[in-house]
Amino acid sequence: LKRLLLPESWPEGVYPLRADYKEWDKNAVRDRGV
Repeated sequence: LKRLLLPESWPEGVYPLRADYKEWDKNAVRDRGV
């Protein structure tokens, strides 16, 4: 889902950070791979 929110040219492994961000899924893989 995250890759739909970011442009294709976005640097790999880099995401906008939110001060109020909470990890809702501890098993989620935080990268743009398949």
